[in-house]
Amino acid sequence: MHLVDAKHNEKNPLLTRCTWGLVWPASTAVAPRGDALTVAVQPLDTWREMWVFRKGADGWTVDVVPPALDTPNLGYVEFAGWVPGGRHLLAAREVRSDGRYRTTFETVSMHTLVTDKRADKPSSLTPFYRWQSPRWKAGTVAVR
Repeated sequence: MHLVDAKHNEKNPLLTRCTWGLVWPASTAVAPRGDALTVAVQPLDTWREMWVFRKGADGWTVDVVPPALDTPNLGYVEFAGWVPGGRHLLAAREVRSDGRYRTTFETVSMHTLVTDKRADKPSSLTPFYRWQSPRWKAGTVAVR
């Protein structure tokens, strides 16, 4: 996968990241300031990650946010919105672990990609309730 902009193309990309997974280009969400973006990548049939691209002083980097840190056999994490100010993004996760499904709605630090706050429904988390993306809300299965 190549990260490009108006000045860079596939032959001279800002960043290249290889994957055996299925990249979902329609899931791409660019931060309002243009200094970050997310895309869904599915390396396994039942596992979908969120790749977070961030622009720093030394150029662009990409990090993988998995559905869970343990090893469930089924799960996804998806971008759900940008919090104004550029310090957090919103994510929805669902995993099956120990025979149970668990869905959470989270604010994630853009600096560390660690979850700051989480709730079991969007309305229980003020930033999530206020800043969730209409595009995400219209297409997600997390709020079914």
